[in-house]
Amino acid sequence: MTQGTLCVRFGGWGAASSAFAEEIHSPARVGRAIGASRCHVTASCDTLTTSVTVRHERCRATRRADIETWIWGGQATMEYFAGGHLGRTILIRFDKGDLLLERLEEIAAKEGIKSAVVVSGMGTFERCALHMITTTGYPGHDQFVTIERPLELLSVNGLIADGKAHLHVAVSDTERAYGGHLEPGSRVCYLAEICLVELPDARLVRIPHPNTGTMQLKQK
Repeated sequence: MTQGTLCVRFGGWGAASSAFAEEIHSPARVGRAIGASRCHVTASCDTLTTSVTVRHERCRATRRADIETWIWGGQATMEYFAGGHLGRTILIRFDKGDLLLERLEEIAAKEGIKSAVVVSGMGTFERCALHMITTTGYPGHDQFVTIERPLELLSVNGLIADGKAHLHVAVSDTERAYGGHLEPGSRVCYLAEICLVELPDARLVRIPHPNTGTMQLKQK
C-alpha cells in the first residue's frame, strides 16, 4: 500500500475563511477531493501563511498543484460559450497622444458595444503600462511596469466584456520585446489601428472567482 505526505504552504493569503477551515479539517472531504484513502489532515491558517499537510494512502494526487487546485476552488474546469453571430466591424484609428485603452472603451460605450473581440491591432507607443504575472500559484502576484520611450506596438488582442476591455499587447524597442496585460495610461506615439468585431449575442461579463478572486469570463 502506497503511503505519502503532501504539504502545501501559501504565503500572503491573509485570514482564512471559516468555510475553508471547516473543509480542510474534514479528512473524508479531503480524501474525496484528492482521491486518497485514510487521510489525516492538519492545517494552520493565519494572516501570513496557510499550511496544509495531508498524510494519505493510495493518493492519486502527488503534486502540490493538485491540492492547491482543490484548496482554491475545487477541480479547475474550463467553460465556453457557443452560438450567436458576428455584429458590426469597427475600425479605429488612434492618433498621437490618445490613451489607447481608455479611448477604446469610450468608443465601445458610444457605439453601445457590450461584448466584442479585438481581432487585430498595431501601431506605436510613447508610453506603455503593463502588468505581468510573477507567480504560478495562488494568491497570484503581478508586476506593474511602465515603459516611457519609443515603442513599436506589434500586436493587440483581447475581449470586451460588459463594455470593459481586457487587452494583451506585445511591444518592442530597439533592444528587446515586452508583453503583458495593457493598463490605463498607455499613450499612442504616432498612430495605432485596431479592428474590433462586435459579439451582440455573447452577453459577456467578468465575475471574480469566489476563492481566488481571479476575474472569470462568464455569460449573462
